[in-house]
Amino acid sequence: MKKVKLAYIRSTWELDNGQYWKAEDIKGNLLTDLNISFAHIDRKGQVQLENKEYIKKQIAKLHEIYPDLRINISIGGWGAEGFSDAASNEKKRSVFVQSTLKLIKEMDLNGVDIDWEFPVGPDWGQPIKSSPKDKENYVYLLEDLKKALDGEEKLTGKQFILTTAIPSNMWFIEKNNVKAVSRICDYINLMCYDYYGDWTDTTGFNASLYTNPYDPVGWSSDTCFKLYIKKGIPAEKIVLGVPTYGFAWSGIVDNGTHGLFQKKGVFLGNFDYTELETKFSVGFEDYFDEISKQSYRYNSKEKIFVNYPSEKFMKAAAAYVKENQLAGIMYWEYGHDMKSELLQAISKAME
Repeated sequence: MKKVKLAYIRSTWELDNGQYWKAEDIKGNLLTDLNISFAHIDRKGQVQLENKEYIKKQIAKLHEIYPDLRINISIGGWGAEGFSDAASNEKKRSVFVQSTLKLIKEMDLNGVDIDWEFPVGPDWGQPIKSSPKDKENYVYLLEDLKKALDGEEKLTGKQFILTTAIPSNMWFIEKNNVKAVSRICDYINLMCYDYYGDWTDTTGFNASLYTNPYDPVGWSSDTCFKLYIKKGIPAEKIVLGVPTYGFAWSGIVDNGTHGLFQKKGVFLGNFDYTELETKFSVGFEDYFDEISKQSYRYNSKEKIFVNYPSEKFMKAAAAYVKENQLAGIMYWEYGHDMKSELLQAISKAME
């Protein structure tokens, strides 16, 4: 079976040059799917897409250039409100589903990705409304949407895909019926990144493929994948997510690890892969952790530690997908890799 090669791309955020992406910027021959991100839920519970007319034109061009490329709408994203209410009863779910179908037909799309972050929510809270009832309503929402897509497929003969994006952590699988979700959806896009950041006490990797025994967080994509498999989620339903961005910290002391797993110092934020050479090249030495399969840089003079997704990491992730018979690989997001360097590494390794 052909492996999924999926990229998310933002519809409303300008690129570093202040411009929106164009169809000509996308190497659709290296992808099976492109998820337009994000549509949102308005106060009436209807799905709306900003910058719609511009994106519609780019989608039409992409269909012309790459007729085999599936172009899907992703609904939600971090901090996107409205899901808990929209899924809360049959009437509200109908409003959500019908507005989604309307958008799909208007934009000539091939599918829907539900990026609800997150049903039920973690114990420590989140910026959007959530409820214990989200556990069953999340499943109901996907069921209703799948039924509507199947109905549209019978009417038009056009195939539609339904996916959902879920986080790579233990609390989500404990609070949600992910097994039921996997039965409904064609694929689950597993967001295997943000293991480290401003919220952690030490430096570390944004996305470790395997767990380094010295890693204070003690988490990796492999650990997460095995947990989902143990819970009854088929490997062929899982799309492994990887990031196209990295994080950096300053004031990091080198205790023999070139700044890795050291007290965090000052968090400098995240950066696009395309910014790596302009922001973090002079005075930096490159390193690769053979256990985690991740790359990092350290500037001993400035005491700056940088972790980033290298082509070497992408190749290792692609090899992992093939070895463990996952459905495919996806990354967040294309705008961080406009030269398609990481995408080309993924595509070649997936052959």
